[in-house]
Amino acid sequence: LKVYTRDGTLEDWATAQNNLGNTFRILGQRTGGKEGTAYLLRAVAACKAALRVRTEKDMPADWAATQNNLGTALQTLGERAGGEAGAEFLLKAVAACKAALKVRTQRDMPAYWAETQFSLGSIRLTQFREAKDPAEHRDFAQAAITHWQNALDLFGPDYFQAEALQRDIKRLKDWLAANPD
Repeated sequence: LKVYTRDGTLEDWATAQNNLGNTFRILGQRTGGKEGTAYLLRAVAACKAALRVRTEKDMPADWAATQNNLGTALQTLGERAGGEAGAEFLLKAVAACKAALKVRTQRDMPAYWAETQFSLGSIRLTQFREAKDPAEHRDFAQAAITHWQNALDLFGPDYFQAEALQRDIKRLKDWLAANPD
């Protein structure tokens, strides 16, 4: 960021912020406790900084990528925080990924659309695990299945995570069958 400052090319600065957000997210995922949470908060801040330049109007594909990255960082924060704070982070994660899908459409950007579907499925699984209300469990399970199936339909059986996704989808379907309305 000493090379890419806001005084230079804003697009390069925003790219650096987005990359920094991804790096802090990975550090946060790999680091426990308060230090890991601090990295995750820095990831969110970096993504939000990038979004001030990477707007939907001016840089739609970059904006959508950063929204997806923001959603992933917020998901991890939601998992860490738990409770009401965690649920709020997860809602924001869903909102960020849904925003990304305004640009990352199945028709125009199929691989990125599927990537965001994968992200949404993972967020919905976290919501499923955290939910207290049985009706919410069902809704989150069904949503996770739908998003992951969308991703698998596009990526196909050779997708590097296909086996794990199919296993998780089966577990959720089994849970739904064992817990009817």
